[in-house]
Amino acid sequence: MEFDDVRWQEVIPLYCGVATRNEVSAFLKSLASQSNIDIGRILCESYGTAAREVGRDSELHDLVATRVLRCLSSPGGIRMEVFKANRLGKLANEIVISLDQVSPWVSRAFQWLLSHPVEVDWDGIAVRLKKPFVSNVQFLEIVHLCMRFAPLEREDVWRSLVKLLRRVANDSKGALVENFELAFFGICIRNSMSDSIYYPANELSKGLRQLRHQIFATLLDCLEICYNMPSRAIHDFDWLEFAKLIVIDTEPGSTSLQEKARTILFKNREASKSELSSESHPALEFLTSKLEKRGKVVPTPNQPRITTRKKKP
Repeated sequence: MEFDDVRWQEVIPLYCGVATRNEVSAFLKSLASQSNIDIGRILCESYGTAAREVGRDSELHDLVATRVLRCLSSPGGIRMEVFKANRLGKLANEIVISLDQVSPWVSRAFQWLLSHPVEVDWDGIAVRLKKPFVSNVQFLEIVHLCMRFAPLEREDVWRSLVKLLRRVANDSKGALVENFELAFFGICIRNSMSDSIYYPANELSKGLRQLRHQIFATLLDCLEICYNMPSRAIHDFDWLEFAKLIVIDTEPGSTSLQEKARTILFKNREASKSELSSESHPALEFLTSKLEKRGKVVPTPNQPRITTRKKKP
């Protein structure tokens, strides 16, 4: 069948709405077995029209929901509400965490978890982070979820993530580095109002302060590799939010991290031929002002990097 044909997209849901229970059950199983990666929308609508007949069949429900969640994420909404919310969380986590997930782009399971972060299985994520990644897309999904939603108090998740990112940084030519920037974007859109990763140092235990410092140091190492790749542009919003985050760090060596972030920004601003290479760069200006307030002499473009303390009058 050519499921992309608009005529089929109208006829199949109509058929599922009038067929008998046995007929629609067999048809949906056959439809779910199709390898067409764009089948999510039509499968979702077909199940929705047949829900009155097959809604109590939990096996069929999970089969169809899993097939839809495995589809690639795409613009436009799919009516996921036709499935049971208390089952979607478990199914979505199983897909994102599974060892055999190989996909050319992010899955609808990942997209669903982005909209339902309370459903993320952090225990499962912590275990998955310790295992090899054969898909750079799955790496993107899991790292992004951690960066965006993992509570700082989940030390097991963050420590496993730091180890993973260190391995990626040591293999700078590996495929995983290519998607690191998208994975990193998650930490730039966290909810700073109620997020412990943004807490002042005096509101965190010593262990969590040190862990946060390790996270920032690891991110900068990976980002330095990422931004040294050809044709890499700087995204102002990402870096500005990250700059605001790392200045919270007051652990020993925190100023060096901020200087390193500024160096990466400056080098890439100069090398970039995009519109982002203008003289005004919010994150660069922000970090420069913070370093100056801490008594650091920030070198001009033609000067070597020098770090000193301001002399007292």
